[in-house]
Amino acid sequence: MFFFWKVYFYFSSFHKIGLLVLFVHDITDIWLELTKVLHYLGSRENGREYPLWETAASGCFIVFTFCWYEEKKVYYFYEEIFF
Repeated sequence: MFFFWKVYFYFSSFHKIGLLVLFVHDITDIWLELTKVLHYLGSRENGREYPLWETAASGCFIVFTFCWYEEKKVYYFYEEIFF
């Protein structure tokens, strides 16, 4: 999917916008994947619960939400004005 969008944006002369979109999604994906890993560490197959991992997952989700909102607000607003 990444390759398709990169080629599409390049040939349609929207490569700057395309790279910006990919950048915004890739940065927030790090926090989302970390949240998933920490959540899965919090509850395991043997039935034990690990509240420390769940707390860390909740914190990472808050950071993810903040980053996602800020990047959408800042970068997309920048794109609307300057491009």
